[in-house]
Parts: sequence; structure tokens; C-alpha cells
Amino acid sequence: MDAIIITKQDLDQFKSEIIQEIRSKMGSRMSDNAETWLRTRDVCRILKISPSTLQNLRNNRKIPFQKLNGLILYKKSDIESLFEI
Repeated sequence: MDAIIITKQDLDQFKSEIIQEIRSKMGSRMSDNAETWLRTRDVCRILKISPSTLQNLRNNRKIPFQKLNGLILYKKSDIESLFEI
């Protein structure tokens, strides 16, 4: 059985290739699934409503939202769809 010697340079090149491959895969996925998220203050400013009115809209399920570690976020596309007739 023949032994193969791998040098540090070989490992560095392999690492670079792997990182480049991961970035290219993740870059295409992120651009396909990219969504802008808004915070409460941004939604209030856009809709020209108070935070309590926005909370009422959330409570009554009139506006979709996501909660992430205590932070309430809204998809920009959902907010824009409120203006569509």
C-alpha cells in the first residue's frame, strides 16, 4: 500500500476550495430566499400608527409577524401587501 504525503500547503488549498464552495452554495440560496424584515418602530412609521395599534393588529391576527428571542419582526412583503387592493 503506497503512502500519500499531504503537506500543509495541500491542506490550505483544500480549505480554500471548501470555503469557496460553501460560499457559492450559500450565496445562491440567500439571494433566492432573501427577505427584508422590519422592526416594530419601522412598521409603525410606515403605517403611521402607534405601537399599541400595531399590537392590537397582532393580537387580532390582522398582521403576520415572527418572534425571535423576544424581538418582534414583520416581513416587508407582508406590510406592503396591506396596501394592495
